[in-house]
Amino acid sequence: MMAKQYLDVLIKDLNKDDLIVDSVYIGGGSPSSLDNLQFEELLKNARLHYSNKGQFCVEINPEDMNDEKIALLKKYDVNRVSIGVQTFNEQLLRKLNRHHDELMVRNVVNKLKNIGINNINCDLIYGLPNEINQNLKEDLDKLISLNIPHISTYALQVEDNTLFSIKKIEALDDDLQAEQYDFICNYLNKAGFDHYEISNFAKKGYESMQNLLYWKAKEYRGVGVASSGYESDVRYDTSYSLTSYIKGNINKNEHKLSILEKEFEYIMLNLRLKDGIDLKEYQIIFKYDFLSRFEKELKELLNNKLLIKENNRIFIPENKFFISNSIISKLLVNIDYL
Repeated sequence: MMAKQYLDVLIKDLNKDDLIVDSVYIGGGSPSSLDNLQFEELLKNARLHYSNKGQFCVEINPEDMNDEKIALLKKYDVNRVSIGVQTFNEQLLRKLNRHHDELMVRNVVNKLKNIGINNINCDLIYGLPNEINQNLKEDLDKLISLNIPHISTYALQVEDNTLFSIKKIEALDDDLQAEQYDFICNYLNKAGFDHYEISNFAKKGYESMQNLLYWKAKEYRGVGVASSGYESDVRYDTSYSLTSYIKGNINKNEHKLSILEKEFEYIMLNLRLKDGIDLKEYQIIFKYDFLSRFEKELKELLNNKLLIKENNRIFIPENKFFISNSIISKLLVNIDYL
């Protein structure tokens, strides 16, 4: 009953206007956990806002999918699917409270391809408790054997008061996570994947449109409980309370960005991308010459090869991606943005 109530409010919020966009992304939760009728209702209404010129992506969990749901993806023109694999190691899956196995993943991937959905992403988590590089190599080999064009990788993070912290699951320390991250980067590069963003690897032409919109600081609309969005220089978060949201109290917490905050976000987000900051675009938007504005900070960072200047761009080299937060902090240390 609660799922139906939630869906009713979400769809009303979604259809408050006739906005049409090139990128629709259903996720940030588990949309595939809805029953068949609810899943169709969500897809049908989201489809109303898709231009049919970009990507219509849905996040799924392998254990949720049946033939009817897979057919619905095709019916409503979904052309990209992101699968929450995390790992193929059954012992580690149980620790993560996940209920799928390798066979389920392979079956779902094959069924998606059979209906013409070839743009498939799989999520991989590294830094899992007691995980060794051999486990990671096995996971990567299995992902590559699926012949999918996109892989997202995330270090395990254990937040307070979550299931992981209650179960006393501990991530590997930073040094071991950095080692695993380097291993993943090298392995996927050799397998023909382009490391286009800190956490994302893609075959040419299969980059996530939604990821690129976000990391290039472009506008997007968020709908649903705990969603976020960015429209007309305003960042907002929707209520985190499911009970409140179901009652129709969407309660968006809004903040209009100052020009300095926009600059901060532009730099921080673009430096997550392999291509980094376009110096000409930066000057057009912010009316500053980037090299002059950050002359002092750039001297040290460029000398130490923590940043690279090439072809009118400034970017973080791939072998320094893991410490990107530290590099960005050093670049922005003398600017009071907030």
